[in-house]
Amino acid sequence: MVFFHKHTPDIPALVEIANQSPKIGRLTPGGSVLSIAYDLAFHSGANPIIFTGQDLSYPKKKTQSRDSEDENVGLDTALEKQQENIVYETDVNGNSLPTLKSMSVSKQWFDWAFTTWKHLDPTEIINCSEAGILTDHCSLMPLSEAIFKYCNKKINVDWAIKKIFK
Repeated sequence: MVFFHKHTPDIPALVEIANQSPKIGRLTPGGSVLSIAYDLAFHSGANPIIFTGQDLSYPKKKTQSRDSEDENVGLDTALEKQQENIVYETDVNGNSLPTLKSMSVSKQWFDWAFTTWKHLDPTEIINCSEAGILTDHCSLMPLSEAIFKYCNKKINVDWAIKKIFK
């Protein structure tokens, strides 16, 4: 697979690779690796597609990563540093939450993808993050419930991956 935006393929080397091998395919990024993963899952026929840990905001008054350069910086300080990039979105509980413009754009991309991409059998999209702003056009469900409901079949992952590449 070639990872670049199929609507503006402006990287000549990637365009040439895609033209030489049309089977490779193209994934549509929407501002994050999550969008590429969703594109891959959707076009691979995954159903349901389950999101975990994808709040796209700061729901627990913490920054995104414990191991980042701002590890010891509180959320207020981090938000102050990013003040010009902060917007507010409505979360899963109807509250207004601070988020970065880039995460808000990712949410808009998902809203677009969830409503635009269709299969004959509708894809069930479930957000199990239990927090954050990814709320539209998907079901909200605790992860434990999704596991109980959908994780009831053993899959030989090694064999499945080898089968894909044959």
